Amino acid sequence: MYQKVFEEGYAVVKKIQETQEDAIKQCARLIADAYISNHTFFVSGSGHSHTVSEEFYGRAGGLAFTVPILTSELTMTEHPTKSSYIEKLSGYA
Repeated sequence: MYQKVFEEGYAVVKKIQETQEDAIKQCARLIADAYISNHTFFVSGSGHSHTVSEEFYGRAGGLAFTVPILTSELTMTEHPTKSSYIEKLSGYA
């Protein structure tokens, strides 16, 4: 059973690699340009994706010009469905 989990996970990563290379390179270029131009790089996410913001910001050796937008309402710490509701509110951002 656990082997199936690894196979499925690998299939997802492989599909991302095969279909999103250009988008990933474009994002990398935009981030690099922001750094070179002395701009701020804001990162955010809701639900589980807020952890991506934490990875950019909170890791040793992370991007020093990153500013995370981490509001508890958009995480799952207060209530598991609250962030799903709030992220859809028009004008919240």
